[in-house]
Amino acid sequence: TSLGDCCALCPQGYGVAVPCGSSNTECDHYLHVENGSSSQCLPCQVCGQGYGAAMPCGPMDNTVCQRCPEGFYSEEKSDSAPCLPCRLECHEDEVMIRKERKKERKEREKFHYEFQMKQKNPVPLPGLGSVEGKSP
Repeated sequence: TSLGDCCALCPQGYGVAVPCGSSNTECDHYLHVENGSSSQCLPCQVCGQGYGAAMPCGPMDNTVCQRCPEGFYSEEKSDSAPCLPCRLECHEDEVMIRKERKKERKEREKFHYEFQMKQKNPVPLPGLGSVEGKSP
């Protein structure tokens, strides 16, 4: 750095987002692409909210995003996080931090019930295994 500290190198699969200067190197997940005789690193595709990574970004493959199916959600933008299954109750070691409004709860309970009825023959999703619904 400009202060005399050594700068970090980015690990494999990552590229320099902000070069070393007054602060250390900042790295970001990048896709390595071969174009004929030259190679370059490109930013990985990021899946938006409501989409999960069906296949995460890797050194040779870009992220494959998929819309979260019914009964699943994604609240973060990521190049690797899959869709997560919805659930309505807290486990014994958890505490509810936000209650849904009555209208939201009724809509979600209806949605959750319909989802459980469809899950009598669960279909495995890539990276998630099978999803099994419990009877209400």
